[in-house]
Amino acid sequence: MSDLAKDQEWDFIVIGGGITGLGTGAILANGGNKVLVLERNDNVGGRLRPTEKDGFILDNGLHLLKYGKESALYKTLELSDCHPEYIKFIPIRNYYVYIGLDDEHLKKTLDKECIDKNKWTKRGWLEVPHNVNKMKGCDYFNLWKLIRIYTTCFKCEFNDIKEKSLIKFLAEKRMCRAHGCIEVTRYLKLISTALMHCSDPHYISAGEIFRTIKWMSKRKVLFSYPKGGWQQIIDKLKNKIIENGGKVITDCEVKQLIFQKNKVEDQNAIVDLLSVEGVKTSLGDISSDNVVIAIPPKNVPNLFVDKVIIRRIMPEYQKVFESLDPVVGISIDFALDSVLYKSKTFMYVEEPSGYGSTISNIDPSIAPDGKQLMSFFFPFPHQMLTRQKMVDELIDKCKKGVYKRYPKIQDNILFERVLIHDLVDSVQVDVNNYWDKRPKPKVPGIKGCYLTGDYLRTYGASGELAYNAILTTCTKIRKIEQNYFI
Repeated sequence: MSDLAKDQEWDFIVIGGGITGLGTGAILANGGNKVLVLERNDNVGGRLRPTEKDGFILDNGLHLLKYGKESALYKTLELSDCHPEYIKFIPIRNYYVYIGLDDEHLKKTLDKECIDKNKWTKRGWLEVPHNVNKMKGCDYFNLWKLIRIYTTCFKCEFNDIKEKSLIKFLAEKRMCRAHGCIEVTRYLKLISTALMHCSDPHYISAGEIFRTIKWMSKRKVLFSYPKGGWQQIIDKLKNKIIENGGKVITDCEVKQLIFQKNKVEDQNAIVDLLSVEGVKTSLGDISSDNVVIAIPPKNVPNLFVDKVIIRRIMPEYQKVFESLDPVVGISIDFALDSVLYKSKTFMYVEEPSGYGSTISNIDPSIAPDGKQLMSFFFPFPHQMLTRQKMVDELIDKCKKGVYKRYPKIQDNILFERVLIHDLVDSVQVDVNNYWDKRPKPKVPGIKGCYLTGDYLRTYGASGELAYNAILTTCTKIRKIEQNYFI
């Protein structure tokens, strides 16, 4: 038995020290529970943990927070008493897409006077509105061109179109490019790329994207960035667990769960009920009546090594975990030797589909004085990153796309960092992985066994899935108020 088991009785063991594990642990700890978080790596924070190089703070890909103070992460910090009011979430106010002045549709849609009056449009950039008020002032993506999204799409019930791809839905409603609705299809592709990390309209769930746009249109802020970077949020959640008598242990691999079999009466019959007793780890056995599993879904079945349990409980879950298609992609950071661009905008790009920002203009503290950091992310179907030759070609294509739009970059690079992400989000919210098809937080048939992570049956897509999963799991455990969810 490990020293951890001898010294303490743990109300909850959380397996995994990523943002969902820390967030869930912090809320439980703030509710009076002794929480032990076990992380197999030498640091906590997971995909959210930044690194530092030559004075630049680099995120593991471009990490922005959807909805700012209206986000599930902000609610998590409130519920864990981590005082999010002391963190400044800097809003990104303007959003643009580059299509170039050679775009034939742009020439037909906007006259020369309209193009020349706007400094962005003159350079081939178009403003992308994220709510109705913004649409009223747009020339290209204006309210009258996008009105069918509101008058047609918003009338559809989620359950009626959740299994339908976006491209199929638009064709049925005569809203695709073939019917002259170029602005609508372009707008929806941009939204699905940036908000849902899915750039292919043949896969994206029509129900999920229109539900996302509904929520987006109600928010004052679409994306924001925490001033000073993400490490402070990781530290706040970790410290909250420790302050309340808990521990966060790194370099500790959990090998399997330990169960106890009990005989209980159910509908006048005696049946076996499994309950959690603890975990087997690289540091020894640790006891607890409650375990929260906060690791990537592909690794979850490995914790259930008992064949009886797998036959009784895990077959259905194993199929679910195997069917989850992750979001993968390529991120590129450019550390520049001087301040070349002054904009504080969110930039969409097409071919390949992606987005980026001059992130040090939004938060100057993440780059040395007089220098600049630009970051871009390009999501791809996971099949495209399986062969090295294809990966190399995609990296080259992504770089050329950035250089075309920002020609000054090439001669002013201090260093660039390219990351291949085989797991950005645990699930892509598409026609195969919409809300209903994902697992609930309570593992059926096992008392005291819970799941959390960015693959749960919860609301949203991409990064917000992880934060909503924290609230979903804690709602199940603690019965916290559920009125946060829309």
